[in-house]
Amino acid sequence: MKILLITGSPHKNGTTEVLAAEFIRGAHQSGHDVIRFDAAHKDVHPCIACERCHSAVSACTFRDDFDELKDEIIEADAVVFLSPIYYYGMTAQIKTVIDRFYAIDSQIHKNKKTALMLAFADTTMESAQGALASYYGMVDYLEWEIVDVVTAGKSQTPEDILNTDFPKQAYELGRKILGEVKPEEDEKTVTSLNDLVARLANFSQFAEEALKETEEKDVFLDSADFLE
Repeated sequence: MKILLITGSPHKNGTTEVLAAEFIRGAHQSGHDVIRFDAAHKDVHPCIACERCHSAVSACTFRDDFDELKDEIIEADAVVFLSPIYYYGMTAQIKTVIDRFYAIDSQIHKNKKTALMLAFADTTMESAQGALASYYGMVDYLEWEIVDVVTAGKSQTPEDILNTDFPKQAYELGRKILGEVKPEEDEKTVTSLNDLVARLANFSQFAEEALKETEEKDVFLDSADFLE
C-alpha cells in the first residue's frame, strides 16, 4: 500500500529529518511504499484562488512541482504531514502545498488515513496549537481517518530529539498507519508444490505397480521350481 509523506522543513538534517527517517523505516518494515515530497525543496507556487481549476479548463494556472504530487495524493492510502513549528503553525512551505489541494478537492475526500508529526523547541504545547487546529479542521473536512499525532516538544536540535521517545513514536506510527502487509503466496511456488505432489503421487502408483509385478514374477518362478 502507498503512503505519501509531505515534509515542510528546509533543513535536510534537522529535527524533523530524524522523525521522517524513523517513520519511513517503520512503514517499510510493515511492507508499505513511501512516497516522500519535501515541500521546502520543491517549486510550488501559492494558490491565488483564481478558480481556473474549477472552470471549464479544469487545470491549475501554475505548472510546477505540484504536478508530480497531485496524482500521488489522489492514489495514496495514507497521507502524513511532517513539519517543524517556527511561529505557531506549520511552515509556509508545507502550507503552500496544502493550499494547492484546492485544485483536486473533489478527488481526495474519504478513504484515506492520515497522521501529523510536529517538532518544536517550546516546552509547552502552546506554539503547536495553531498547527493542530489547522490539521484537525482540514482532515475533518476531507473525512480522513486520523491514526495518530506525534508532537515532539523540547526538540530544537537533532540531538534533543534523539534523546527522547519521539523517534520510536515515529517508527511505530510508520508500522501501524496501514497495518502490516500479509505476504502474498507466490503463484509459482504453489504451482511447483502442486506439481511435486502430483509427481510423488505418480511415483507412488508406479512403485506399487512395479512391486506387484515383481511379486507376480516371484510366484511364477517359485511354481517353475516346484515343477522341476
